[in-house]
Amino acid sequence: MRNKKKGVVDFSNKDKSSMDFHGQDFDKGEFYMTKFINSNLESVNFRGAKLKYASLMNANLKNANLTGAKLTGANLSGADLSGAVLKSAELKGANFHNTILIDTNFSNTNTKEAKNLTIVAIQNDQDNNLVNEK
Repeated sequence: MRNKKKGVVDFSNKDKSSMDFHGQDFDKGEFYMTKFINSNLESVNFRGAKLKYASLMNANLKNANLTGAKLTGANLSGADLSGAVLKSAELKGANFHNTILIDTNFSNTNTKEAKNLTIVAIQNDQDNNLVNEK
């Protein structure tokens, strides 16, 4: 559903679990408390999106663009973020328990306030500069 006032997708407080959104453009979308449990979000553009307190448990977020996304309090437990870009994302209180993070880009992202996210769990290349890493 498009927010007519802003011209962006707004699924706030909606249940979009087990749905296929492969490759969709959700640039600057509003997803406050949205449930994307077990959803296919591969290659989705969430650039600048507000995903505060969203449930992304077991979601496929391979190669998703989450640059500048606000993931405060989001639950990413069991999600696959392989190849995803979380450059400059806000992760305060975001839960990364059992999340797959192969080649995930956390450039310029403060990972310290995220839950269950440690440097040991992150496989990245030399160019991914972490801010305030644990």
